[in-house]
Amino acid sequence: MKKILAGTAALLFTAMFTGCMNSEAGSIDSDRKMSSLSISVNEIPNDYEKMFLASYPKNESNSRSITPNDPYEIADTGLTFVLTGKSETGLTYGPKTVTLAEDTENTGHYNFNETLTLESMLWTLTLTSYNDSPAPEVDHEGTSPVLIGYSTVDLRNGNGTAPFTMTTKGLTTTGSVEITGKVKDSDSIVSKYTMGIYSKDKGEAVYGPEEVNATTGTEHNFSYTNSDKKVNPGNYLFKMVFYNTEDTIIGSYVDTLIVNPGNALLRDLGTLDIIGKIPSAPENVKAYLIKDSETIEGYKVLVSWKGGKYATNFELKLTEYAGDGTNDSDPNNIIKIYGLAGMDNAATKTVEDFITSDVYGTGTGASSMLYGDKTAILNLELGKIYEIQMRARNYIGTSKDATGTDDWTNRTDATETTLTIGTDTVNVTGFESKLNRMLLTYNLNGGKLSLDGSDEYTGKYAEYKTWKGTDNSLLEITAPVTLTKGTTDFNKWLFESGTGLAADGTTEVTTRDEEVSKFWYKNLTVKAFYGNSLTGDVSMEDAPLDVELSDINVSYGTEASQATEATPAAGVYSISKKQSDGTDTYVCVTLSSATTEYKNIRFELTTQSNADPESLVVTDTNKCVFSLGKYVPGKISVRVIADTNVKDRSQTITLDIY
Repeated sequence: MKKILAGTAALLFTAMFTGCMNSEAGSIDSDRKMSSLSISVNEIPNDYEKMFLASYPKNESNSRSITPNDPYEIADTGLTFVLTGKSETGLTYGPKTVTLAEDTENTGHYNFNETLTLESMLWTLTLTSYNDSPAPEVDHEGTSPVLIGYSTVDLRNGNGTAPFTMTTKGLTTTGSVEITGKVKDSDSIVSKYTMGIYSKDKGEAVYGPEEVNATTGTEHNFSYTNSDKKVNPGNYLFKMVFYNTEDTIIGSYVDTLIVNPGNALLRDLGTLDIIGKIPSAPENVKAYLIKDSETIEGYKVLVSWKGGKYATNFELKLTEYAGDGTNDSDPNNIIKIYGLAGMDNAATKTVEDFITSDVYGTGTGASSMLYGDKTAILNLELGKIYEIQMRARNYIGTSKDATGTDDWTNRTDATETTLTIGTDTVNVTGFESKLNRMLLTYNLNGGKLSLDGSDEYTGKYAEYKTWKGTDNSLLEITAPVTLTKGTTDFNKWLFESGTGLAADGTTEVTTRDEEVSKFWYKNLTVKAFYGNSLTGDVSMEDAPLDVELSDINVSYGTEASQATEATPAAGVYSISKKQSDGTDTYVCVTLSSATTEYKNIRFELTTQSNADPESLVVTDTNKCVFSLGKYVPGKISVRVIADTNVKDRSQTITLDIY
């Protein structure tokens, strides 16, 4: 196995004041200004795990058994280093074969002692290591790059230094895979088995599978070699499935497989004892709120776990409580199981595909919950109470908890504030009680709010809170926080809707009281009350604060005509992504009213995978038309915003694309 040496390999290129180099625009004249350039090759990692994560971050996995061969040593005779460059004016340098020799006094450092000529300008340089056989000709580029580094150096004001960091990022040189081992079969029941390489995200076959008839006996040798001996670099799953003579699955083996660019992967897995084994239960299941992940669509929860020996994939049970989360047996609770639907062999299917579900989240830590995954991201709605449980599954069955009776592992409390996933750090807040995030909106009722004496809010102010089964306090208007309406100071918070108000209409809402305690986990809007009474000092406006839903019309059809009216069901408009002829569906959203004068109408679109608002083009001053072609099936939100003579208003509608 090969290994990159730790430390820094230094190359010193001393630029001369004579000579010429190739250029797309001609050649460099000898009287042009030249500079000395010092180039160092540093951070060639001896930790391939770190280098792989930097090159393929979306394929990160926390559990690896079939790791790639260690990267190449600089001194390997099979490697050829080639330097190329391009200036800001279009001049080119190279290709130049770089022969490195180890420094006799500084072990682990390599020098290149030839002198090179570079003009005094801005250069972008590339150092590439090739593993061609035979090696490329001198001063020629190869065809099988296995390491590459880039550096930009500015020589316009004199001498400079160009550091290189070698990596595999962006390289697509194919490798090969050969995996061998033995399978223990004490009862001699294995008749045949399949082997193949599968995608890490969806578990779909990429290379193979290949079927092999088992030999007789209590132990079976196996050997897998990809048929064309070419595998694209990346992170995969290697999977074996074992059958008896009745074609019943009696065992399986899944492991993470990492293929290094240009590398011949050779691994012996030893003796596997997997026949008839159900997976071990996941352990240490935790859930975290991802910091600042809240949007109008909800919030993101990072789930982490450990364990799962013999597992093919993991499954997550998500309970959405009908109440405050204290009644697990409430028949109105909504329970869903997410994983791989194809692995559910029950007569009545209960497992949904996680990766295509509404709760599947993207970002650092996202996964399909396949073997090797140790984190996943959920998209959850604001104002609801949730709980999660997890289990592992393979072709034999599902895992059991410590009692051996329940196949679901309960979540444990989490207190961490940061998590390291691959090379990234994720800021989080651990959930210690049920999973919840609620939106608390303050209608300032014409007042001005300042939190620290410098910032100022008008209209509405909002904050997110997590309900933990105890009182949540509303925003306290005490120094340095101020809230005034003209010359009148804030008095108290009232329910904006009137729900929960006492007969005198002045019920104070400073903490959770009996009338609203069971709704405190839900989204809530309160309204500022100024002065000492409801007459004269407080304006309880009859005009709505939001755009009326009845003023919004949604229709759909072709690019030329969107004539079909869309009718919402439970507030959601369900619209097919494609027309019957296979062309993209176009949606038209219109805002109009006979009683309200809307001005400066705008439309913004957000999706589950991208919470950054996308501004839609406004036509005829009050409508927008857009194609569903570029959006994946699922829910998208369109926010309608408009100015009125009273105040700015908005309303959000949801489209469910199928």
